[in-house]
Amino acid sequence: MTELTEILRQADPVTPEQAGRITASWQDLLSSPIKTVEERDEIAGSLSVIGEPASTPWVMARVAALLSQYYAADVPPSVVAIMAEDWKEELAPYPQWAVTKAVRWWKSEANTERKRRPLEGDISARAKHEMSIFRLGQMSVAKFDRYGPPTERHHVPDQRPALMPDELEASRKRIARLVADAGFSKRVFPNNSNQQG
Repeated sequence: MTELTEILRQADPVTPEQAGRITASWQDLLSSPIKTVEERDEIAGSLSVIGEPASTPWVMARVAALLSQYYAADVPPSVVAIMAEDWKEELAPYPQWAVTKAVRWWKSEANTERKRRPLEGDISARAKHEMSIFRLGQMSVAKFDRYGPPTERHHVPDQRPALMPDELEASRKRIARLVADAGFSKRVFPNNSNQQG
């Protein structure tokens, strides 16, 4: 049984550790696109599981736990309710694992601002950062859905006419001049010579 199948059977939301294990190989999608329908379906299924937004009560409890560590003068309950509404609105799109990772990062040594009280946007910006691997998965599935497997993608042949020998030579000289102007070459060699100078 795969970890995804186990997570689908559990009642609890996905943890940061589970999300990390599920998406561990997704960085490869940057250089190696989805190749099969089975791979596409597995990633799409994972996206639906790890993309589930956190419940409002959980978000409110997590925010309360975070903010309790920062000193605050007595605030009237009506103001607390308004603040809670702002936090709820800001974090509504994010899954529990992304919010958890964002809060952990905020309080960690890696965050030089950790001593100040976070605002709603501080945590949502980090949650969005944590979701970058999720967005990579979404884009990869969308690309597969649009173009199909790499072997089935239609190759459009180059319809441009071939350059005549004099046009080809002029093009080589222009390129060599650009390269020289950029400081990568000292001389422009005629006839595509590979001489070094």
